[in-house]
Amino acid sequence: MQKITYSELKDTFRRFNDENKITQFDKRGLHGNIVFKQESFDKPYSEIERTYTVSSANKGYIKGMRGRSIYATCLDGIDINTDLNKYMNEEQGGFDEHGNRTNKGWIVDFCYIIES
Repeated sequence: MQKITYSELKDTFRRFNDENKITQFDKRGLHGNIVFKQESFDKPYSEIERTYTVSSANKGYIKGMRGRSIYATCLDGIDINTDLNKYMNEEQGGFDEHGNRTNKGWIVDFCYIIES
């Protein structure tokens, strides 16, 4: 496993999608894991509980899509099809009801591409 930043994951997903004409829900999409920092949460969670598997075939990684959703499933199997876009500090998460950044969104620790 090679650790990469969220920015690198996003760039890799977008480039792959463009080169392979990936559309939403496309089974040919790349997959990766996003691990969030413990400090993003109010209580302790294991690394497995802070890791979400995501596909490049999400609106947030496909050019020209109107939405920005990034659906992912936690490795612990409890949090299924969660829209990370709403929670991630690097995306739309971390804003209050007035649209002001609160810095309370989930912060990415590291990511990695899942080799198939």
